[in-house]
Parts: sequence; structure tokens; C-alpha cells
Amino acid sequence: MYFKKSLNVLKILLRFSIKRFTLYKFDSIMNIIASLIFLIGSIFFWVVITDAGFYISDWSLKEILIFIAFSELFFGIDEYLFSSASDFWMLIFSGNLDTQLTRPFDPRKRFIILNMNFIGLLTTCIKFVVIVSISKYSFYIPNLLIGIFIVIIGSISFMFLRFTISYLGFWLEKMDALTEICHCLTKFNKYPNIIFPRLIKLCFTTIFPFYFFSTFPAELVTNKLTTNNLIILCIAMIGNFFLWININKIVWKRGRKRYESLNG
Repeated sequence: MYFKKSLNVLKILLRFSIKRFTLYKFDSIMNIIASLIFLIGSIFFWVVITDAGFYISDWSLKEILIFIAFSELFFGIDEYLFSSASDFWMLIFSGNLDTQLTRPFDPRKRFIILNMNFIGLLTTCIKFVVIVSISKYSFYIPNLLIGIFIVIIGSISFMFLRFTISYLGFWLEKMDALTEICHCLTKFNKYPNIIFPRLIKLCFTTIFPFYFFSTFPAELVTNKLTTNNLIILCIAMIGNFFLWININKIVWKRGRKRYESLNG
């Protein structure tokens, strides 16, 4: 029953996204064009770097394109599905959270679902397929599908991180700066995390989910991982996922205990 209700809500929002796209055609098209310009600039950057003779740990241009594909996939999933988690503090700060808590649907899920952009997500999927195709890299389809799954897990982990930071609104006042910090953290998916020192890479796999945004799936698809490294990274990804789930639950419960609504 719960799944059916959620599915019905998503169908309504999908129709709403389509209507919004058709109603504001010019704005929607300009957003797509801006996204394509940014993508072309990113690809051009790596082409110039490669032609100049600079390489990152023996990554070829084809492999870099695979990385860019996963980078764009993560950015799209995060931006169009989960980025609104960083703005959840506004509901807390306004004192209107109690109007959501009295409803049978989790206010956090409702907040995320109401801010999803399915047209943007569709555009992201198309870009991902196009970049993978133009890379002309020979890969195994199962590895690509697993890579997509890893990106989704990394995106959900980052969503819990976003929510956890938003819960600071229970203790603090306006948090525009922290919201901006959350958005800036997504930039870690624009460059292979292998360029960082070992200690930072360790933090990006065990504490923060940054390594799973695009580097890990790209390494998997391009066969750059040994069996031992693959097992270790899978364990780290699962551990990181449950780490942020539990941190999210703890901070949420403690924050609600001290919450005061407008009528409180």
C-alpha cells in the first residue's frame, strides 16, 4: 500500500514536470543548453590536458571520458533528485515542520519528492549514454550496470549527509552558508579522487562518500581495480552508506526533541 501511494505521487510529479517543461519551454531549453556547454567545456579540458602529454596514473582519454560520464550521472542524480535535502533546514527554521510531522508521510521524503526534476534526470541519462558511446571504450555491460548502481548508492549516502547538515537548523539559525558548502562538496566528483594524497583518499572512502561519486565506478568499468581493492572498496561503500544512515537518524531524533513550532 505504501509503495503504491509513493508510486502514485511520483506519477503525478512526473506529469507536473512535463507540464512545467512545456509551459516554460525557453527556460527549459536554455537550462539544457547551459548544461551541454558545461559538459563540452569539461571534455575539452581533458582533451587539451591529454594532448599536452599530461596523464593521471595512466588514464587514457577514453577512460577519462568514462569517468566524465559517471561524473555527469552523479551530478544529475544528486542535482535533480536529492539536492533539496540541503534546504530542509528552511522548513525547520520557519517553524512549520510540525504541519508536516502530523501527516502520515515522512516530511523528509515528501520534501525530496516534491522537489524532484524528472526532465533534468532524463537529460542526465541521455548525456550519460552519449558520453559512454563517444568514448568508444570496450567494457562489460554488467560492470557498467554495477557502476551505475554504485553512483546511486553514493548519491543516496550524500543525500543523508545533506540532511544531517540541514538538521543543524534545530540548533542554529539561518544556514545559507552550510547549504552552499553542501553544493560545493559535489565538485569532488569532477576530478578522479586518485589525484589526492592517501590520507584524503582514505577519508573519502571511509568517512565521506566522495570516492563513490564517479571515481570508483569509473575504475570498475575500466578494469583498474584488483580483486582485493574491489572487495575493500565495496565494504567501505556499504559501511559509509550505513554510517550516514545512522548519523542521520541520531541527529534527526535529537533535533526533534528540542524543536519548537510557531505555536510552541
